[in-house]
Amino acid sequence: MERTIIALYDDLATAQRVVQNLVNEGFSRDSISLMANDASNRYSQFLKSSDTTTTTDSDVDLVGPGEGATFGAVIGGLTGVLAGLGALAIPGIGPVIAAGPIIGGLIGMTAGAATGGIVAGLVKTGVPEEDAHVLAEGVRRGGTLVVVHSDDDKAESAYDIMGRENPVDITRRSEEWKRTGWQGFSENAEPMKHEEITQIRSSADTQEHVLPVVEEELQVGKREVQHGGVRVYSHVTETPVQEQVKLREERVNVDRRPVNRPASQSDLDKMKDQSFAVTTKSEEPVVSKQARVVEEVRINKEVEERNQTVRDTVRRTDVQVDQSNSNVTSGANTASTDYSTYDTDFRRHFDANLNNSGYTYDQIAPVYRYGYDLGASPRYTGKDWTSVEREAQEQWQERNPDTPWERFKDAIQYAWDKARSKMS
Repeated sequence: MERTIIALYDDLATAQRVVQNLVNEGFSRDSISLMANDASNRYSQFLKSSDTTTTTDSDVDLVGPGEGATFGAVIGGLTGVLAGLGALAIPGIGPVIAAGPIIGGLIGMTAGAATGGIVAGLVKTGVPEEDAHVLAEGVRRGGTLVVVHSDDDKAESAYDIMGRENPVDITRRSEEWKRTGWQGFSENAEPMKHEEITQIRSSADTQEHVLPVVEEELQVGKREVQHGGVRVYSHVTETPVQEQVKLREERVNVDRRPVNRPASQSDLDKMKDQSFAVTTKSEEPVVSKQARVVEEVRINKEVEERNQTVRDTVRRTDVQVDQSNSNVTSGANTASTDYSTYDTDFRRHFDANLNNSGYTYDQIAPVYRYGYDLGASPRYTGKDWTSVEREAQEQWQERNPDTPWERFKDAIQYAWDKARSKMS
């Protein structure tokens, strides 16, 4: 089954290196297409003025910032590996140079044999329409399109070769354009002039990107909360009591005793009517109560102070700068460590191995990033995976205690291998 791999590059020199690497890897010249913006008409002028591939550095100056090769060397390299390199005009883009199978379709479109233009042509190759608009706009703004038709067994090799030269991230690029009002590629748009393209690239090269480094601070305060207490009730109870008391009681006793004696004068004096009363008294208990305080219940609060350790986590934004410019060195390591180069590769590995894991690729992307950063670190230069796996596992579990290492270690090792091969 044939597959189509497409990449957009900001300059022709990079695209020429990609084409040369594809040919060196064994891809047929007839399976490779290229289309580059030629707003300055310098490409077509060179094609008209020279039909040989032997050029010198003095032919033409550099084509735009960062081209990395002279104009003549770039065109000479392309005419040496691509057949039928020619110039034509595309509606909405303007002058371009193109080669390979794509040129036949483009010529047909401009001649009226097909409708829909370059966007329709890209959609027919399997590119989603939204992406086709971005690719076409990228060429309109000075970019170069490289298309490869490959069998399944060589598609991964094509991905690696084309990804090695840092192709344009069309998702991010389209978002940048949309922020300035771009709504899609239009064949009726006025082609950009060379000066406009140069100005756009210059402003993009000098644009300042600000990445905030955010760090959380742990602030511990305190508040009063009710956690307990006592409630006191008082009530009256009645308890039976008894006491012993001695009481006096008087009684009248009448004692009659018989006597026989002569009456005395005293007795005679008492011989008259008389009466007298004898009263008796008795004691009875008198009960009274006197309240006495026999106990006091005192209620108060005591305040104790204690130290408590509060444990939590704080986050911080760490910004890692990958030195992808070959002119910048870091110690003894001058290899590019641009993680985005392998995004497509990691997506393929995810589709083949983790597509049924219950996670999306965006959720798994930090796993690949972790393995890639390990492999790109100078700390592990000269070490193989076996010697660093234990340390990598400990670091992973420390940062991700709820994410099992065994579930993702294959993806981490895969990203490690990619980074190490690139560093070496």
